[in-house]
Amino acid sequence: MPFLSSPLWLAGFFSLFFFAWGIFLPFWALWLEGEGLTAGQIGLVLGAGLLLRCFASLLIVPRVKNESQLLPAIRYLCFFTLACFALFLFLQGFVLLALGTLLANFVISPLMPLGDALAAKWVSQIRLDYGKVRLWGSVSFIISSSILGGLITRFDHSIILYAMLASLLALVLMSWFKPATLPQDSLQQTNVSVPLWQVLKQPSVVRFMMLTSCIQGSHAAYYSFSSIYWKSVGYSETTIGYLWGFSVLAEVGLMAIASKWFGRWRASQLFMLAGVGVAVRWSMLAFTSELSLVIVAQALHAITFAAAQIAAIRYISEEAPPQFAIQLQALYSAIALGLVTAVLTWLSGYLYPSWQGQVFWLMAVLALPVFWLARRRQV
Repeated sequence: MPFLSSPLWLAGFFSLFFFAWGIFLPFWALWLEGEGLTAGQIGLVLGAGLLLRCFASLLIVPRVKNESQLLPAIRYLCFFTLACFALFLFLQGFVLLALGTLLANFVISPLMPLGDALAAKWVSQIRLDYGKVRLWGSVSFIISSSILGGLITRFDHSIILYAMLASLLALVLMSWFKPATLPQDSLQQTNVSVPLWQVLKQPSVVRFMMLTSCIQGSHAAYYSFSSIYWKSVGYSETTIGYLWGFSVLAEVGLMAIASKWFGRWRASQLFMLAGVGVAVRWSMLAFTSELSLVIVAQALHAITFAAAQIAAIRYISEEAPPQFAIQLQALYSAIALGLVTAVLTWLSGYLYPSWQGQVFWLMAVLALPVFWLARRRQV
């Protein structure tokens, strides 16, 4: 079996996973539409899939009892994800397509927290530069979503499934390469998995979950309604696309320099910085739709998302009890990135028709608990 350096292995995993994710997330609704599902059916399936992704992280990730099992778990889930999407070559009709999409969400979603758990382990074990490795995932997301947009225009919706299968096949093949350094179990770990409720009894963990939920959840209105809002104030679809792409480029830029600029910062300091970004970014979008200021707000994605993501990995890898690392990654993915964001998306959807752009004030308010929680040195 070929060997790769551990950073190169992880960069390859993030690149190929987010290449596939850049196909699935933006375009799967179009594939379902091409297969004959109505808008109402698609909304029902995708909404249920979002909730299922939360539960999948809570059910599957904690079953990895120690860090030496991370690589096998990732490899098998990559294979099952490919097999799951291969089923769509044979499925037809609303019921079967809905069940297949729910199964796909359930299988693919734990790959993100498992990959981050492996990264967190290598941060402490081999001093991995997380930002420089993770940025390749963001770059791949931009590339795949851009390429697929052109391919769908040239071909039909079927190219979405074929591209998904090709990218997942590449991911499966890459995952079976052997990294030069295998993740080693922490001395404090045992073969007995710590229950999630026991992890949540730790005060520092509760603060961590509240911090990350406020920061990541503050993106809910942006993810769901910023494009609709910008179009309503006169921006073209092309401009909106550039604004989204610029925000991801800003994220990539910060991850590239994070170790140099923020290498000595504690997780609590990075969370405080992210809180400032939350307050400033969403206040700007609520206050104005002037393009130059919107561009500045989009640049702050580097702070509101990337800095917070780096802070979360730093806390899990360096400051939290080692025996809780995998469970913390599952909770972070399921609650902060999943459940809380889903609830705030629903709330934003309820308020947006009457509030319009003012809904971003609600997101800006989430900075207040961040300031209060991050000043405590335990997280």
